[in-house]
Amino acid sequence: MEFNKTEYFTFLYWIRRLLLYSDYLFSFLGTSLNLLLLYLLIRIKNNEFLEYRRILFHTTISDIIFSPTIAFSALAMEPGKNYIFAWPTGVINYLPKYLRIVKGYSMNNFQYGTSILFIFIWNIIGFNFWIKAFTDVSLRDYHLAKKELPKEFFFDSYGNEMRVFIAKPLEFSGLLCVLHVLITLIFVLITVCFTYLAVLKTLKVKRSSMSKKSKLLHRQLSISMLLHTGISLFSVFLPIFLLLGCIIFQKKLYGIGHIFFYIFEYIPTFNALISIYFVTYCKKEFLKLIGKHKTNCHNKLIELFEMYAPKVGHSHINFNGRIADILVKAGHDVTFLTPKLSNIAFINGTKLAKIISVEPHPYVAEKFFETSALKNMWNLDENIINAFDLFSSMSNLMIISCEHLIDQKEITQQIVKEKYDVMIAEYFTTCPIGLADHYNVSSLIVTSAMTFNDIVYPLIGLNFPSSYVPGSFMPFKEKMTYKERVINTLQYVTLKYYLENILFKKYEELFLRKTKTKFNKIKNNFGAIFVNTVPWMDFPFPITPKVHFIGGSGVPEPKNISKEWDEILSLRKKNILLSFGSVAQAFKMPVSYKKGIIEMMKEMEDITFIWKYEKKSDTLPLEIPKNVFISNWVPQNDLLNDKRITIFITHGGLNSITEAVSRGKVTLTIPLFGDQIRNAQMVERLNISKVFNKYQLSNSKLLIDAINHLLNNIDVYSKNVHKQQSLMKNRPFTAEETIIKITEFIGKHGNLPEMDLYSSKMSSFIFYNLDIILPALFIFLFFIICTIRAIIYIFKHFYLFKKKTKVE
Repeated sequence: MEFNKTEYFTFLYWIRRLLLYSDYLFSFLGTSLNLLLLYLLIRIKNNEFLEYRRILFHTTISDIIFSPTIAFSALAMEPGKNYIFAWPTGVINYLPKYLRIVKGYSMNNFQYGTSILFIFIWNIIGFNFWIKAFTDVSLRDYHLAKKELPKEFFFDSYGNEMRVFIAKPLEFSGLLCVLHVLITLIFVLITVCFTYLAVLKTLKVKRSSMSKKSKLLHRQLSISMLLHTGISLFSVFLPIFLLLGCIIFQKKLYGIGHIFFYIFEYIPTFNALISIYFVTYCKKEFLKLIGKHKTNCHNKLIELFEMYAPKVGHSHINFNGRIADILVKAGHDVTFLTPKLSNIAFINGTKLAKIISVEPHPYVAEKFFETSALKNMWNLDENIINAFDLFSSMSNLMIISCEHLIDQKEITQQIVKEKYDVMIAEYFTTCPIGLADHYNVSSLIVTSAMTFNDIVYPLIGLNFPSSYVPGSFMPFKEKMTYKERVINTLQYVTLKYYLENILFKKYEELFLRKTKTKFNKIKNNFGAIFVNTVPWMDFPFPITPKVHFIGGSGVPEPKNISKEWDEILSLRKKNILLSFGSVAQAFKMPVSYKKGIIEMMKEMEDITFIWKYEKKSDTLPLEIPKNVFISNWVPQNDLLNDKRITIFITHGGLNSITEAVSRGKVTLTIPLFGDQIRNAQMVERLNISKVFNKYQLSNSKLLIDAINHLLNNIDVYSKNVHKQQSLMKNRPFTAEETIIKITEFIGKHGNLPEMDLYSSKMSSFIFYNLDIILPALFIFLFFIICTIRAIIYIFKHFYLFKKKTKVE
């Protein structure tokens, strides 16, 4: 029966014309949708979904490359009894995509390159097999095949007869083609299965450290991956299996070739649609979960926060304990982890949180108070060497304590089992960042019981402005002399070098050895920084959006003083409170200092002195005057709240200064060591305090002069301190609100890498634009040199010419 052109054009012409242009449609849709998917993947920032993003990223890139060439590599076949119209080499195109994913798990660059080369060679071999099979078919076979296969395969869309590829699968050349397809099929199946299992294994490990809300969405993403892979395999394998079945059982499937050809062409489009749907669906569900928690954050939100607070001193414990209590009152479940550094009985710091206490390492307990700074703080010189010695000595003990904490397997298991959402830890050293990763806590907030710590600047990508911001242990104000700026800069450069080249490497070695964590990659992985200061009282310094001021959060509400203290304050019109804090115990000061203080008190008999002194009065070198009351403990905050206290003599600890400002008290600051030296300068510049050198405590006359200076100018000092007190009371957001809101925000959204300054990843050479400045300077100098030489040349030429003219 002859082919009816009229019937062909009537029924199939427009369909065939449409299908002819479908090649371009499929290529366009596949490329466009995968580009859209690529845009959505780039916008995924949540760390918990980065592994899925990496996998989908590779498949999307492969489909973008594959889409424009889909019509030339698609799987087309039409089985007859003895002949097949076929071109099934398209199956090989799926191997590079899966090999690229596997490369991230178990293949190095050489293995991956070798695999891609093998695929290329294998594809060429298959191509030649099919060409051989096609050319072995005689003209007689071709006419016999036209009777077995649908006639539309032999005519173009205009009804003109065309020569097509025909193969005989039961002959040697055809069997080679079939064998090539089978081997390829097996290799593809093994590769895909291995890829999928490797991905699932990795994601299973990562899911153990994910937040609860993220885990709820991973099933949908896993389904997306399964469909993404399954549709591709189905579109490839089904035609091959049907082809083999028809060959074995000598069956014909008229017209089925068109169906499989266009299904195969549509694979990149299907993949993109599936992935786009699941990515957008999971994004919406993720936002719904966040919104649900946000509306109930004060009463129904159940989140777990872990506080890490080494017992360095009472002020540090109180500061972090206060944060814990604020969060407990806000309805959160808080565990207070307190690794001890000594066997001395410290306070717990928190009244409401659960406590996990860790006994100190024997060596740390022995050496903690033997460090030169803590042992000799009354005689320690205020210089850069001693400041660095204090920091390095404490850092070395902290490293041992950090390792000791990691070795507490039971505590680690307990913390990991609880699945905390946020860890809040004091950044006294860098241990908390590694601990957060060790405990599988995805979000971290670091605190500073002091002012903004110098060691944080390079981690958050800021340059420490040593020209106008004094270092944490420097006795300078913001307006420094040349010598002071040199010392301040030298202090920071030395500290930065120690951090980056010694301390960080020690922690990196520790965590790599103990937990296999690459510390260098997570050293700035935190979501917020709580600083125990307020911006109007501290020296102004540059910050990032991750820095939050919570100064005053550690100041408890004052209570009414007891009858005993009330009677003492009523004895005289003026009262002075003298306290050097908890670490710097007054009984340990040199005898000459004690004599100077007592002689000063004796001379100023019209003032009542309340002195926090940890021993009995008989341990003092002189007899105590009648206007002096000694106690080993005083209700400092409650006394400062009393209007009868005129002056507060303090060591300059940040909590003591904040308490004094909150209660509107003028201070005489006698800094001993550490950040107290800077704190003293900080409040003196506001004209609310006067700094007194500790080495002059033996000189009672100088001490009397300093106190009289404050008393004679008490109106001026009181006015200034009351201004600071008003700022504390009327701040836009209280410290408690900041702590609660920021902690809940980080608990819901993670560490927010979007807010990290890129400068934290830059080298100093690029950060300071030296790659721009140096070439420009070179060009400028070159221009100056050329100009000078030109002037010299012109001058010499003119001078010699003029001289020659005169001679003539």
